[in-house]
Amino acid sequence: MRHHNSFFADTSTGTPGIDLDATRRSVGRGNSTGGLRGTILRWASAFCLVISAGTVGNLSPLWAQGVEEVRVWEYAPYEVEIAYAFESAQATVPAAQQEFLEQLRDYLKNTFRAAWRVHMAPISVEHLPLVVRRFDQFALQDIRATELVLVVSLQHEDAKIIRTYDAAAEHLPAVMADSVTAERVGFSARELGESLDEDTAKLIDKLQVVEGGLPAVFAGLREGTIAGALVPRTALPDVAEFSRPLITLLPWQTDHLLRRQDKVIYLVISDDEGQWRIRARELDCPMQYMGEAFEERTPWWDQAPRVAASVIQRAFAPIARVEEAEARSAKIRLRAGGLIVDDGNPARIRVGDVLQPIVRRNDRYGVPTLLEPLKWTFAAVIASDGVHADVNVYTYSGGPGLQGRKNRRTQRVLLRVRPKYPQTDLQLVVRGEPEQTIAGSFIYNRDLLTEQFDLLGRTDWRGIFTIPVPAGPVRVLPEEIRAARFRAKREKELEEQRKRQAEEARRAAAEEGEPVGDAPAAPPQEKSAASTSSQEQDLLEVDPANDPHVVALNFPLMLVYVKNGDTVLAKLPMVPGLRQREVAELPDDRRRLRSEAFVRGFQGEVLDMVGLRSLLAAQIQMYVKEKDRQRAEAALRHLRRLPNYTEMADRLERIQREMLNEENGPITRSERARIDRMFQITRDMLQKYMQDDLLPRSEQLFRQAFGAETPQATGSGA
Repeated sequence: MRHHNSFFADTSTGTPGIDLDATRRSVGRGNSTGGLRGTILRWASAFCLVISAGTVGNLSPLWAQGVEEVRVWEYAPYEVEIAYAFESAQATVPAAQQEFLEQLRDYLKNTFRAAWRVHMAPISVEHLPLVVRRFDQFALQDIRATELVLVVSLQHEDAKIIRTYDAAAEHLPAVMADSVTAERVGFSARELGESLDEDTAKLIDKLQVVEGGLPAVFAGLREGTIAGALVPRTALPDVAEFSRPLITLLPWQTDHLLRRQDKVIYLVISDDEGQWRIRARELDCPMQYMGEAFEERTPWWDQAPRVAASVIQRAFAPIARVEEAEARSAKIRLRAGGLIVDDGNPARIRVGDVLQPIVRRNDRYGVPTLLEPLKWTFAAVIASDGVHADVNVYTYSGGPGLQGRKNRRTQRVLLRVRPKYPQTDLQLVVRGEPEQTIAGSFIYNRDLLTEQFDLLGRTDWRGIFTIPVPAGPVRVLPEEIRAARFRAKREKELEEQRKRQAEEARRAAAEEGEPVGDAPAAPPQEKSAASTSSQEQDLLEVDPANDPHVVALNFPLMLVYVKNGDTVLAKLPMVPGLRQREVAELPDDRRRLRSEAFVRGFQGEVLDMVGLRSLLAAQIQMYVKEKDRQRAEAALRHLRRLPNYTEMADRLERIQREMLNEENGPITRSERARIDRMFQITRDMLQKYMQDDLLPRSEQLFRQAFGAETPQATGSGA
């Protein structure tokens, strides 16, 4: 397999920027191209490559010896392809196109300078209708759906050990296809001409047409009479049981493009009602992540290249790689940071930028098994030297943030966010039931600097609450400073508490006539806390308006809390305007809400009962003092008719059993725990306020005053 972009350089070996796995694969190809002598030479070159990388870092002379290009992350420019299309009679004139592209290249070169290496190519005829028609919505999967995939049979002896495209081109006895597929491959190969790579040329030489079409190809793969075949990607589910798909590096397909480039910018120029409409959209190749579409308009054709460069600049998202990560902070390395000397360069990641992390996990052959942005997780850059940066990490409740196991197959990178909408609709749905929305939930915003909560509103009947982009800047403190201030504040409180306790001890000793000595010495841990507090005390005296540590963010990062009833369901960091709608899948809280309604009603009844019992007891005491036997007897009878602690506790137990009855539907462990906690709080309330001797004391007071048996209650009671 060819080196799959320097983006995935192995950092676990202690040699930054060296992809040893790619080197091993490159060296391994000597088995088929140079025999034992070629293998020895290539391993010697690889050894020199690893040794030299730690001291020189410039190994261009070794490329001629068969070793792949080595690119150091922070000193490697972005490989960017501008895939363009013209949709206008005027713009389809070859001279106009050529002039536009030359001017656009000059604008991009002057803007990005050494941070970019630009390539330009027209959007392929096969993909053009899809890209133009659904520019805002098309996904990478839509483009790949029409492509071909090389599969090898699990039953054929020659194919069992083949795992890569180049190995298939070298060792497969033949590559079978139906007539339509063979014709497509032949046409695309003729278009490339002499630029066809060696592996693809070998594969095409082995291409044979199978009579009977795709059904015959499928049958041969199943029976093991066909070692390998080219099939449409849409047919993969039909052959999944008896074949293995390979990453198919045909030069005109996306797999080859994703390996060769860092970014692809799709650019479409069209004439719309007398104006030039210029649209751009980015595809990050290693992460296979499509960004949002951006567009601008201009009425003048001579301004179109400059406007196109501006749109491309907006669509482009610079990237960074996670080096070290903790729960709430991380250190990152910026791509091409060492090549950027101008702060105005769009490829520079600046202090105040907000980044969104994406995770890619590969199998042992480099095929991605996981490609996804980390939901509800963002990083804010709070310090940078141009090559490295420190970030604060904000993630959802219980989320891992940027932490995770470090290995060669897992990459965690961050892309700078690019908000484009004036607001975002936050929709809450039940996890596993996207059609079941959560209405009536309270939405709060927690200020990232002061940590104060502000109520924004409630979700409507659709479970949607619209969050506009904040008008003012969002400010944050570096996590290290925030943690230090928190420690200083806590230590100050501990010191004040120790002083209060010492003062109370001296006062108590003085009242008892004992000699007052010195205050007791603070424990060792409090001594260290006091000394630390003296070093960090200045952190508490800073005026927030003039705090030099505060960082103003360039994008509106918010920390949104969702509260349903008395329970906080989720903490959701988000950037309003990044997308039109964000859907949050939250745990099903309907059972707990129902239980909360019953518990609240029961608690209200308990409070009413406690108040009424106290009132009747006070009336009995007053009537006894007034020697009014009749009224005292009526009040005592009323008191005895009220439900007692045992009856209320039994009723609460019945309600709890009903709420937790799984015949009404399954209940999760966390939901059960929250319900149990609510009922336990209510049970503690019963024990505190109703398990007392109020009734016996009232009866005793009545007997002492009137010297007779207490009246019997006619209803329930003691």
